[in-house]
Amino acid sequence: MNIDIVDTELQLLSSLQHAATDVNQSLAEGLRVDDFYVDAHRRLFTAICDLTAAGDPVDINSLAPRMAGEMTFETLWGMLTSMPTSMHRRRLTALVIDESRRRGARMALMRATAALDAPQETWTETWAEAEPHLTHAQQLASRTQAVDRNAVMAEARALLGAPDLSGVAGPFPAWDRAARKLRKGELAVLAGRPGTGKSALALQYADAVDRSGQVSLIASLEMSEPELLARLAVQKARSSRESDAAYELDRINLERFQIITGRAASTISQIEGSAKLHAAKGNLGMLIIDYLQLVTPPADMAKSPREQQVAAMSRRFKLLAGEIGCPILLLAQLNRESEKEERRPRISDLRESGAIEQDADAVWLLHRENPEDTGRTVAVQLIQAKRRNWQPGIFMRLGFTGEIVTFNPLQP
Repeated sequence: MNIDIVDTELQLLSSLQHAATDVNQSLAEGLRVDDFYVDAHRRLFTAICDLTAAGDPVDINSLAPRMAGEMTFETLWGMLTSMPTSMHRRRLTALVIDESRRRGARMALMRATAALDAPQETWTETWAEAEPHLTHAQQLASRTQAVDRNAVMAEARALLGAPDLSGVAGPFPAWDRAARKLRKGELAVLAGRPGTGKSALALQYADAVDRSGQVSLIASLEMSEPELLARLAVQKARSSRESDAAYELDRINLERFQIITGRAASTISQIEGSAKLHAAKGNLGMLIIDYLQLVTPPADMAKSPREQQVAAMSRRFKLLAGEIGCPILLLAQLNRESEKEERRPRISDLRESGAIEQDADAVWLLHRENPEDTGRTVAVQLIQAKRRNWQPGIFMRLGFTGEIVTFNPLQP
């Protein structure tokens, strides 16, 4: 037993008996019952929370009856007088939470190691046993402790006042004003049929993030890193001439375009891990995933119906957006219904899962106005099918020039 953490827990419990605001603040900073190492401390913290919620005083006289049969009055008195003030409550709360995370991470890694050492016929079976424990360790590492209330209020005021002025700027200012910029923690789904330019538009968003001085992380399961950089260079040059593109290629800041491809981007756990590592470095402006239906689902869902797999992944990507503190642009395929019926796509055309619609803060659809058009530049509509707390049904006409894989606004 770690005597230091036991003493720290006693001091924290002592500091929480003086004011309900202290209890509520520690809870807001992320303190939970199971963060306490000692069982008696968990029960005592539960009693303190119950009294606070009921509006009753948190002191020795109110706690003693609740702890009767579990500890004597003298023992309780000794526990709660180890530190009679709340001066160091915040520091103690952080220490207890940190030690809880360490214990949890150590246990998760021990279980993952045991799973990896256990005899299994295939690597897939081995990974299916180990992955949940590694994911749990990763979640502990990214657990938020404190909430900056002033920052929350400032963000709320920004939403009320001028929502188009805050968020991550995209490649088209007119679209940002009409449809709203993507904000940190949001999941945006960009969907279209094959060949409508999803990857090209996503790269233009990455370029816009770069111009703002932030980092974009691109997880691509369709193209290699050299292919993505070559396409980005052509976009920046607005020219397919080799000399023009080569000039722009040399100017690309690889520190701000972080790219993972192939096996490193093939599973949801790998994407989550890379995103959290880059977010921890700071300045991550956007995560782009190309595309949802190519991501391998969690190993424990390998035999689940495909719709359940996609639903689980879209939910995890939504949670990931909140954890890494920046928007995620998730590319997805549409089914063939809009083509068969010769109409604009609808949000119900999202392939394989209606859960994407529920999880996404924004759903944008790409639609070629004339599928038979073979001109140098073809007209494509960017449609906002969903925007949480904002207007759906907004659309913008774009011209897609295949030679330079670039979208530009067209006149309405």
